Amino acid sequence: MKTAPLALLSLLLLTLGAAGCKSSLPSDVDTICNAETRAKLGKTEDVRERALKLSNYVNEHLKTESGRQLFSKLFTISPKQRIEKLRAEARRAGLGGCPLADSWAKEIDGDGSDGAKKK
Repeated sequence: MKTAPLALLSLLLLTLGAAGCKSSLPSDVDTICNAETRAKLGKTEDVRERALKLSNYVNEHLKTESGRQLFSKLFTISPKQRIEKLRAEARRAGLGGCPLADSWAKEIDGDGSDGAKKK
């Protein structure tokens, strides 16, 4: 019965691999949400330069195909939808917030709220 231990080991490795795949999307969402801080983007940089550095950082650090698809999808929808989508993914991933979504909201709303402008 030498095949039984090998079968068990194979099953264990498959199970661990599947669990790793499931838990790494939240890690990718965390990478996206915290990219501005982790990429050490300066406040005075040109907007295009910041966007390029942010994109390069995220693409270099994403671990899953789902994470890459999410990041790509963010740039096919409107800015407000992008913010809503990223905040929803952050909640689903169990994050307390999403600094990148907040930063994008400040750029379009001027205050970082969920769309309600200050008076």
